[in-house]
Amino acid sequence: MKPQSLESFLHQDRIDIGRLTIENPKIEKEELFFDVEKEITEEEWKGMQEELWKYRKDRNWDNFAQYARELKTLFPARQNELGVDDQDWQSIKKEMQQARQEKRWPRLLRVALLLKRLFPQRQSEIGLTENDYQEIQADIQMYKDMNKNDGKMPGLWLYEDMLEVKLLFPQHQVELNLTEQDWQEIKKEMENSRVARNGWRLAECAVLLRLLFPQRQAEVGLTNQDYEQIRKNIEDYRASKFWIGFTGTVLDMKILIAEEAVITDKGELKIIMPKPKDDLHQEKPPMPVIRNF
Repeated sequence: MKPQSLESFLHQDRIDIGRLTIENPKIEKEELFFDVEKEITEEEWKGMQEELWKYRKDRNWDNFAQYARELKTLFPARQNELGVDDQDWQSIKKEMQQARQEKRWPRLLRVALLLKRLFPQRQSEIGLTENDYQEIQADIQMYKDMNKNDGKMPGLWLYEDMLEVKLLFPQHQVELNLTEQDWQEIKKEMENSRVARNGWRLAECAVLLRLLFPQRQAEVGLTNQDYEQIRKNIEDYRASKFWIGFTGTVLDMKILIAEEAVITDKGELKIIMPKPKDDLHQEKPPMPVIRNF
C-alpha cells in the first residue's frame, strides 16, 4: 500500500467533535421499578403506618380508602400491621350507606372497594346491589353525555370510576361501553402529562389504558424516558415523605412493568411480574400474583 503523503494528510477532513454523539447505556424499565419490600426502611414503614392512622383519626375516609388499599397491595405480608379492625368495618360501612342515601355514586364505589380490599373474607357482607350498579352506570353515562355535548374531555375520575366498576361488578365488565373516543381522550391526557413531565399523572393515564383496554396493552406506548420520569416522581415523594402519593405511583408503576396485568372475571387484579434476569435460565414459569384489589 502506498504510504500517505504529508500533504494529503494535512488536507484530509478534520473530525467535527460537535457532531459526535455519546450514547447513554439503555436502562431497562425493570431496572427502574421501585421494589418496596427491598428498598423501604423500617423507619419509613412506620411513617406510612402513622399517616394511615392519621387519616382514620381525622375520619378522612377517602384518603384512608385509597391509602390502605395501596398499602395492602404493596405490602401483603404486613397487612396485620395496619391495625384495621371491626370498628373500621362498621365506620366504613356506615359511610357507604350514607353515600347510597345521598346518591353519591363515585363515593359509594370508592368506599365499597375499600371494604373489598381490607376485608376480603367479608365480601359477601358488602351489600352492593343490582340497583347500585344501574344507578352508577346511569351516573357515568350522564357525565359522559354532558362532556360530549360541551365538547370537553371527561375528567380522569370518570374513567377511574369505570375501573372500579370492573373491580366491583365483574359480571358487568362487558357493559362499560368503552369507545375509541375514550381511548383517545385518555391518550391525549397522557401526552399532556408527558409534556409537562408529570410522572404520576402519566402513570395514572397509562394504568387506565392498560386495565380498561386489556386487548390494546401493546399500544399504551410508554418509553424508557417515561419510566425514568415516573421513577423520579417516586423518589421525590419518598424524599418529602408524601406517602400517599408515593404508594399510589409505586403501585401504578408495578402494574405498568408487569408482563401481564388484567382484571379477572372475579374482579381481582392479576399481576405477573417479569422474571428477574438472574432467573432467566430457569424454565419454571412466573407465578401470577392475584390481588383482591
